[in-house]
Amino acid sequence: MYFWNSAVSVIRQTQQPRRGFRGHVFVLSSLTSALVLLVVRMTSAQFPIACLNDNDLREQKCCPVVTVGNPVGAECGGPGRGACKRIESSHCHVETPDGQGDVLDYLKNPVLEPSRYPWPNRVFTQICECEGNWAGYDCTECKFGYVKTADESVCVKRKTPLVRRNYMALNDDERDYVKQTIADMNDRSKSPSRYGVLISEKNFSKSSHLKSNVTAEDFKFGISAFEFLAWIHYYAAKDSGGSFDNDHLAKVDFAHNGPSFTTWHRYFMLLFESELQRVSGNDSFAAPYWDWMDRQNRDHIFTHADVFDGNETSLVGVFRDFRVICFDAGFAVPLSEPNILRRKPKRGPGSLCNASQFDVGTPLVRRAYDLHQSENVKWLPSMRDAWDILLNITHYDIPHHKLFPGCPSSLRVGLEGGVAVPGKHYCSLANESIIIELHGAVHLYSGGVFASGSMSPNDPAFYLHHSMVDRMFERYMIKLQTLGTLHYIPESGGDPGHNANDCIVPSFPVYRNKEFLKRSTAFGYVYDTLPLLDTEPERPAEEYNQCNNPNESTMMPRPSLSPSASASPRLPLSIEKSAYGRLLGMVSALVSQLYELL
Repeated sequence: MYFWNSAVSVIRQTQQPRRGFRGHVFVLSSLTSALVLLVVRMTSAQFPIACLNDNDLREQKCCPVVTVGNPVGAECGGPGRGACKRIESSHCHVETPDGQGDVLDYLKNPVLEPSRYPWPNRVFTQICECEGNWAGYDCTECKFGYVKTADESVCVKRKTPLVRRNYMALNDDERDYVKQTIADMNDRSKSPSRYGVLISEKNFSKSSHLKSNVTAEDFKFGISAFEFLAWIHYYAAKDSGGSFDNDHLAKVDFAHNGPSFTTWHRYFMLLFESELQRVSGNDSFAAPYWDWMDRQNRDHIFTHADVFDGNETSLVGVFRDFRVICFDAGFAVPLSEPNILRRKPKRGPGSLCNASQFDVGTPLVRRAYDLHQSENVKWLPSMRDAWDILLNITHYDIPHHKLFPGCPSSLRVGLEGGVAVPGKHYCSLANESIIIELHGAVHLYSGGVFASGSMSPNDPAFYLHHSMVDRMFERYMIKLQTLGTLHYIPESGGDPGHNANDCIVPSFPVYRNKEFLKRSTAFGYVYDTLPLLDTEPERPAEEYNQCNNPNESTMMPRPSLSPSASASPRLPLSIEKSAYGRLLGMVSALVSQLYELL
């Protein structure tokens, strides 16, 4: 999983690789072998400490003066790098949904939702807009998938994509390397985060949804890189403090249950991978994946303590001291019931994870794998499940852009877990069939904090899981490319934060959802293999009842496609299953593994 270019093997000579590191040499082409490429990790979300001072916060402006490449110094580096601009005019579109006045009114209420929407205008209204391939909050970094030349003057296209590998295919030394790096990410002394996180909304204006009186005291500094990532996910998916009689008002989720699910998590995994590289000092560190469709090895990370330093109920080894941050602000794992997830009472409208929930009283990360706490999921997803879902998708998303039983098949809904597999029995609850597949099924099957929508990244297994989800995303995009339907929808009219031009909450510098609906090579990585979904896999009959109680199960038919999707071009099933179809799939998979040409 670690690829070292022969031309850059000396970049980190001052930092020794971890014990047992085994690299692979990739020889640069003669055209570029003379260049020494410096990989710049672009970890960017929430707020950089450089802008968390009372003056910048008062002006709502984050445009640092940069002298790199500009000896005189200029905001955002000046011409050729970037300029300071207002977010409303140059970055993300703020969507006003039709027919959802209750949601919009709630989000615009500065008492109920003080900081998240419209992102990040309630904290900063002026930020750097970078030129060309420059990126970062001060335009001194490169976009994902790009690297600098030796003199750091130009960002050029990455020539050697990183290869994300199957965790179970790594040797013992490589696994130890992964685990120790993640453990170091959670050590504040070794990897303090370079960003601050918002822990108080008391100084936000109560009269305007754009103004605030926030100060540096409203932020938490000095947390670890791992805690920082867990906080980002929590902040995007946290309880909003509204009435639980209305799902929209109870939980406005910018990362799940809508079209941004796949693009939000692709962005998030790039942040994680960047932190792996920064903390390890290894610019070629690629995030491994857990193949939960591998019937021989799929649950080993939970059942074998030495594989990923955990077991059915707890974390051991280098992960043994991992704690659940923000446990009292969203979902909790009570100390009295360490293996069972319970919903804590709401702490009031607009409540946030405060400083004490980072430092004291937080419970250890726990799992409930052996208890199968969710009666709705009895088996991990199979290759057949993924194949059945792939057959019926024709679009990235389909109106109504939600996630619940009966939703038409689409890439995003199918991958997130809301598309029924034909012939499978699902649990019934209150006269409704509970469909939980792929991504969602893995979370619930694993249990503990891993089963919490907002708090799950506190368990390091989250990142292996979501690397696999991203791998599936990459495979499913091949089909949509073939059909010519790989387009982010909706452009407008969806839930706030889920439209194509809405900001990814809480990205900083800001990104839009549609920017991450691209093949992985655009971001500088590929997978060692993609799922072989070109021929019909075996149907694991014993796994087609997802209920622990067979008397409460119901067979679900495949949801029908919407009229707009039905009218779309689609390869006939006979072609998809033919030798030609298999060849086409193999070629598509091969192409996806090759890096892009300049």
